Amino acid sequence: MAPKRFLQLLALCGGVLFSNPPRPSDQWVDAGLRDGVRLTSRENPILGAFEVRAEKELPIAARALFAVVTDYGRYQEFMPGILSNRIFPGEAPARFDVYMLYSPQFVVVRARDVVLRVELLPAAGTNAVWTSHWKNMGARVAERPDAVRMPLNVGSWTIEDLGPGRSRVTYQVAVRPGGWIPDWMVRWGAARALPEVLELVAKRALKQAAAGSAFP
Repeated sequence: MAPKRFLQLLALCGGVLFSNPPRPSDQWVDAGLRDGVRLTSRENPILGAFEVRAEKELPIAARALFAVVTDYGRYQEFMPGILSNRIFPGEAPARFDVYMLYSPQFVVVRARDVVLRVELLPAAGTNAVWTSHWKNMGARVAERPDAVRMPLNVGSWTIEDLGPGRSRVTYQVAVRPGGWIPDWMVRWGAARALPEVLELVAKRALKQAAAGSAFP
């Protein structure tokens, strides 16, 4: 789910993150490390879009991290730039829809919004894998005259339990923000934003743990 920083980075000019151009296949291409985060990318032929993935091991329990990344009703508290969000009842807590409205960052970049279908697959026990994935939905919410509806927002969180107090987190996303933003800028901005998203999630989980918050 692209936060404010993603839209901001899309509006900046400066060069593509990856030194090698993406290959015309579905193979993941290594893009090196950024802030301790392993980055890879690929051209997804099914989505017809550029897809990026970030992976990092964190000294935080998987259950705590999963509670943060799936707390969509409170994203505004730790993901900058979300103007509003709304969760629609579904097969809670495992399957539901979320409406997200992101603030504009510059005069030339309008606000973006999207409706996402979210599915959660929590796990139990040690060495477990927790997953959450989403994809953009149709017109469950009417389009706004002051925002651009994102035509593509597909992604997932995968959190692997590595033992007491440790996890491997993988964040994967493919986004087309719509409007005039060129494809090369989408590629650059998406990859630049991923390490920051992981940092925000980690800080949130540590803050909640310090406050003694209970995790589901």
